[in-house]
Amino acid sequence: MNDQTICYPRPVVVKRLINEYYRLLIDPIDNIIAHPIDNNLFEWVYVLSGLPDTPFNGGIYYGKLCYPYDFPFHAPAIYMTTPSGKFSATEKLGIPGISDVAPEGWWLGNTVSLVLLTLAVFMWDDKSCPFPGYDAASLWLPTDQLKRRQRELAAKSWSFNLNDPLFCAQFPQLVDVFMRSLFLLFKSDTTYEMNSQTIPKTDLSVTRLKKEYKELLRNPIDNIIAHPIEDNYFQWVYVLLGPSDTPFSGGTYFGTLYYPKSYPFSAPAIYMRTPSGKFSTTTKLGIPGISDVYPEMWSCAYTASTILLTLSAFMCDPKCIEFVGKDPDLSLNEPINELQQRQKDLAAKSWSFNLNDSLFQQHVLQFDVNLIMD
Repeated sequence: MNDQTICYPRPVVVKRLINEYYRLLIDPIDNIIAHPIDNNLFEWVYVLSGLPDTPFNGGIYYGKLCYPYDFPFHAPAIYMTTPSGKFSATEKLGIPGISDVAPEGWWLGNTVSLVLLTLAVFMWDDKSCPFPGYDAASLWLPTDQLKRRQRELAAKSWSFNLNDPLFCAQFPQLVDVFMRSLFLLFKSDTTYEMNSQTIPKTDLSVTRLKKEYKELLRNPIDNIIAHPIEDNYFQWVYVLLGPSDTPFSGGTYFGTLYYPKSYPFSAPAIYMRTPSGKFSTTTKLGIPGISDVYPEMWSCAYTASTILLTLSAFMCDPKCIEFVGKDPDLSLNEPINELQQRQKDLAAKSWSFNLNDSLFQQHVLQFDVNLIMD
């Protein structure tokens, strides 16, 4: 990209946003509604439904995504109009990795779905503060007062949104749901609770992991294969194919990812089962930023794709010698030519080693052998 301002959208950008809207239509996200404003693909409105067991339960949170004409090279601007006690209702939100205020970590593969899911999990995470666009009135409140304020705003969110002309124009189905609930309230002698259950709910972790797997199927990563073990989205297998021009060339490196139930608030555990001369085959790998060994460096904006890409890059970086989960024989004192020769020898033996691994046979060999051999 050059430094000149793009004053018109390129056809490839328009096509990308059309495709992402189509994906949302055929594969909607639980607890979230989003679509472009009229025919403008660069301005979207969204609604997040407050999850149970959070102070936002019962709330309906409405906002906008403003995509730049040079998307996906740059992140969108994110706003939330509904007062929440978490986000400012007047400023852009600086959500790490998905917003133009905090673009560090943004990558070209980020989709509208992943932006919305990351925004949602960032909102529910009570540890994610302060940040650009944090609600100033909540900044110094004690935890109990903060949660009480968020619950009060959740209860008022419907009333606030129904006084917003854009919300009413863009989400008539939600306005209709509210009006029907009022009819039931006046018709019945019992209290009818109108809350965010008008939008279906499922486990947010599973929803996020399903989205990430579908994204991997649509946009596979060169030299990397990964998928959940059967229907368990919290346990994945992966295969890294050793890149050319590295000592790992020709190698097939098999491992597992174990996602916590608190994902994406917490990082996965990463293992590699194939001997590589870089990683231990018996302990968790401490890859900075993407593994549970270093939880303070984890960001909820990271996805399965970024985890796998980072793991592959870390493996091939000859400067990464001292870390948690390294091969016991890996040492700064080992001559580089001897280390590389050992890694080449293990690469040549990797396929034979994997064929004797029952987990590899069951969950990789049956499904991915053609991809690996190609």
